[in-house]
Amino acid sequence: MTATAISLRGVSKTFYKRRSLVDVVRRTPVSGVTAVNGVSFDVKPGKTFALVGESGSGKSTIAQLVVGLQQADAGDLLIKDQSMLSGRTVGLDMARTIQMVFQDPYTSLNPRWQVGAVISEPCRALRLGLSEPEIRDRVADLLTKVGLHPSDAGRSAHELSGGQRQRIAIARMLAAQAEIVVCDEPTSALDVSVQAQILNLMRDLQDEFGLTYLFISHNMSVVRFMADDVGVMKQGRLVEQGPAEQVFSAPADPYTRALLAAVPRPEPEAVH
Repeated sequence: MTATAISLRGVSKTFYKRRSLVDVVRRTPVSGVTAVNGVSFDVKPGKTFALVGESGSGKSTIAQLVVGLQQADAGDLLIKDQSMLSGRTVGLDMARTIQMVFQDPYTSLNPRWQVGAVISEPCRALRLGLSEPEIRDRVADLLTKVGLHPSDAGRSAHELSGGQRQRIAIARMLAAQAEIVVCDEPTSALDVSVQAQILNLMRDLQDEFGLTYLFISHNMSVVRFMADDVGVMKQGRLVEQGPAEQVFSAPADPYTRALLAAVPRPEPEAVH
C-alpha cells in the first residue's frame, strides 16, 4: 500500500478572463483570479480528508484538479505516488482508480437512461473484463449494497428522488471499482434526513471496500461526522489542517474558529 493516496505539493490554479477584441487592441493586461494558491496536503489510504470552507474558497477547484477536469499551473499532484501534472492524460487505469460523486444528483445522471444502464456503463467503458451476465449480476448486487432493490435497474433515472439518485451515483462509482473517491458536496442538495442516510451509507461502504475519500463540504457538522483529517480553505489558501478531532477541539486559525462558531446543526445520527 502506498503511503498516500493523494498528495498535493504547492498546487496553484489561476483562471484568466477571456480577452475581448477591444482588450487586444488596447493591449489591456490579462487579468485572472487565483482559485488555488500553493496548497499542500496528503490523503491517507482508506481515510477521509475533508476540505471545508465557504463558497469560492477553492475547494471545488481542488476536486476538479484531482480528477483531471482542470490542470494545475504550478506544483505537483500525485495519485498513489504517480505524478499527474506532467503531460497528464486521464487514461483507463486512472479512471479505474479515481472517481467522483457530484453535488447535484439531478444533473449528474442522464434522466433518460435506465438505472441499470447508468450503473453498468463503467463496467463496459473501463473494460473491466466482465461478461454481460456478470455485469447484470454486478448491477443487482450494487443496487442492494446502496439500499435499493435489484428491480430498480429497470426504472428511469427521472422517476427517482434526489436521495435515490445519489445512491445510484454511488453505485456507479462502485461499479468502476475505484479506490479513491472525490466527493464534491455530495449531500448538500438533499433534505437533512436523507443526508444522514447517504453519509452513513458512504461510511459503511468505506469500511467494506477500503475506500479513500477526498470530501468537499461547507458544512462543518457533516465534516466532523465524516472526516479523519481536515483542511480549511480560505480565498484559495489552506489556512489550517490536521486530525479532525484536533481541528474541531482546538482550532488554531481565527477563520476556523469562526466557521465552527457558525455551525447550526447537530451531527447526523446513524440512520439505515
